[in-house]
Amino acid sequence: QGAPRRRYRVLILGGWSPGPLDIIYSRFNADVDFEEPTIPMPPSGIRWCFNPFWVLLLLYSFFALPFFMKEAENLADSEALVWVLRGTALLLSLLILRVLVAGLVWFSIRDALCVVHSKIQSWEPDVVVAFS
Repeated sequence: QGAPRRRYRVLILGGWSPGPLDIIYSRFNADVDFEEPTIPMPPSGIRWCFNPFWVLLLLYSFFALPFFMKEAENLADSEALVWVLRGTALLLSLLILRVLVAGLVWFSIRDALCVVHSKIQSWEPDVVVAFS
């Protein structure tokens, strides 16, 4: 007889729900070694809290924006100009918050890619199965 067949290595990149994992595991368990790295999924877990954009988002929302709203009173003489400054600060804040949220998502994706790349390098799978 020939040499025993090597078991396939399958790297599973899951999403927020297990999806079809139970079926895949049970169906191919005899022929396949499965590996599923832990990928941080905001907003669960702790690792995603170390995202620098998360810190910036919190600092801006709870300190900078209220400061700008309050400072508008000191910069303007009339009540109308105070409201114009506050409206301008609010509109600029929407843009700033949008950029910070985009940075938060970008950093989370880059972090997940680093985890996956490391696992691919160390485990050398035959197949990568990913779903969300």
